Amino acid sequence: MASCASCDIENIAECFLQWKEKFLLYGEFCAQLSFAQGLLDEICSKDEEIKNKVEECEMAANQRQYHLRDLLALPVQRIMKYKLFLKKLMKKTADDLPEKFQLQCALDEMKDVEDYVNQVKKDTEQLRLINAIQECMNKSAQISITMELGHIHFDSEVRIKQKNDWYSKTRHVFVFDNAIVIFKYKRAECLTYIKNLKLSEYEVQKLADVPKCWTQHEEQLLYPFELVKKTDLDGKQSASYYLMLKTDNLREKCIRAIETAQENICPKYAEDGGDYFMHTFDKGAVCDICKKLFKGVFYQGYFCDVMETAVHKECIQKAITSTADGACENNDLMSYPWFVGEMKHSIANKCLEDQKSGTYLIRTTSAGGYALSLTYKSGVTHLRIKQSSKNPFYLCDTNSFGTLAELVSYYQRHSFREEIPKLQTTLDYAYNDVVTMGRATYSFKAKKINQLSFEVGDNIEIIVKQSGKPGWFKGRKGSKFGYFPSSLVAEEER
Repeated sequence: MASCASCDIENIAECFLQWKEKFLLYGEFCAQLSFAQGLLDEICSKDEEIKNKVEECEMAANQRQYHLRDLLALPVQRIMKYKLFLKKLMKKTADDLPEKFQLQCALDEMKDVEDYVNQVKKDTEQLRLINAIQECMNKSAQISITMELGHIHFDSEVRIKQKNDWYSKTRHVFVFDNAIVIFKYKRAECLTYIKNLKLSEYEVQKLADVPKCWTQHEEQLLYPFELVKKTDLDGKQSASYYLMLKTDNLREKCIRAIETAQENICPKYAEDGGDYFMHTFDKGAVCDICKKLFKGVFYQGYFCDVMETAVHKECIQKAITSTADGACENNDLMSYPWFVGEMKHSIANKCLEDQKSGTYLIRTTSAGGYALSLTYKSGVTHLRIKQSSKNPFYLCDTNSFGTLAELVSYYQRHSFREEIPKLQTTLDYAYNDVVTMGRATYSFKAKKINQLSFEVGDNIEIIVKQSGKPGWFKGRKGSKFGYFPSSLVAEEER
């Protein structure tokens, strides 16, 4: 936050919007906090000299009102308070002020960051557990327990046997996304690997009662369910398993964990289109549909090789059914010089900051709606374009419009001050009115409806250099508009 003070920031919301990526550092810090505090305690307990030096520094800094251990936790408390801080600002900001929309955007982004930080903490704990399991395994095991198996959803001691076995055996199972891994305790803190069952090959069948053929007394007191191998549904039963747990509650937890893991591997709607599989994304990667961060450290979402899209599990259906209608709508808008397609708040600022007052653009937001960005005096104002079933497009309740083009036409002729007193301007200059010419140095064939195809030597009008797609320009060839890789076109001097 202190770094923002030296930057050209117009309001508080900008601090959070422009520096969102920096806040992601809190994820790793918060995840390592308990480990750091434990290490500090251990060092101080073993080395009296270090302990005394730490206490001396605490006394010099704040008369030991706050211990070093407590100070380590301050950043964690701070990142959790930003959301509350923005909520209070929202309540104290009038609805008709442009800053209200920006504060809402900042609040949404900080909620996203908070969710990211919390999941990084959980995933880090999972990785520690996975590493601990690997370290406890016998060295001769023919499997490595790594994060490639996915998240752990359940672990417990069970009794297990195949259908054709006479006796069950006590084992310890871990339910990962990809498999159930079965171990035997050889001795204290030593796991002997037995086998793993690939969950995509099995389905759960709950048993109402213990089969009468089970003669072991302990089996009669347990709560069983069956893992049936899908290839054995024709009657062969050799590869199916009975799992027995000590309580009905444990059985339900185990079944839910298996079903959750199977849903993660083969998510609902995934077979309706594309080829989605669990994927580990780099820090800061966002979903192509909702534009929110992928949360955690590993297997945070899904990637489709066919559609080349990265999505959250809950966004898969929207990615598949997302449509041609929405894509066509945006493609039609691209013929207007004021529409730039998908563009981040920060990029819109850069595009407009050096433009004269009255220059404007309309962009799609990370939430999927539309926003109007406008240069006024020496700053850039952002207004959310609201939508409802009764009023297709509107900025304020007093005026609504059937299309974005109608909205733009109205505010080209009427000042905003009628509805927003502090904004005494009209829409004067569409951002894309000024174009740069370019010549294609390579051919490009569009793969999506909003892209522009061309051949070597074609003249291209470059109308947006800073879009929401890094490395891509928006341009026009004849009557067609679309995005294309910036490296394929050489700009010509004007």
